Amino acid sequence: MTVQSKSAARPSSVTTGPIAGSRKIYSSPEGRPDIRVPFREIALDPSAREEPYRAYDCSGPYTDPSIAINLEAGLPPIRAAWIAKRGFDRITPRAVKPRTTAISAPTSWCLAAPRITRSMAAVPASWSPSMNSPAPASSPMR
Repeated sequence: MTVQSKSAARPSSVTTGPIAGSRKIYSSPEGRPDIRVPFREIALDPSAREEPYRAYDCSGPYTDPSIAINLEAGLPPIRAAWIAKRGFDRITPRAVKPRTTAISAPTSWCLAAPRITRSMAAVPASWSPSMNSPAPASSPMR
């Protein structure tokens, strides 16, 4: 987990635009034109004589050349109508308190690598765990 300070600056730009050697396309399930699944169509070398390879594209709208990205405005609420149609109401979010946010967590709460203890150091270097052999008596695994 990365702990960020409250004074961390927000990015003023992000990488956008098409990815070289490929293009972003969308596919819809049969009978559901309202659902658009993004794919990356990757051009193969002409010597392969094969169709472009399609891979699921999780880059969001940032690599779609037809969408204008405005970091200040944020992303459009494309699921708002879908959510409203199901009758969900907006709720008031809970108040943010210092004890409930990771940003204010003291560094002593961060996970650290376990310390090697004397009993762990006593395990012979030649020993390795295996399903067929029990752990030696000096092992911390007992």
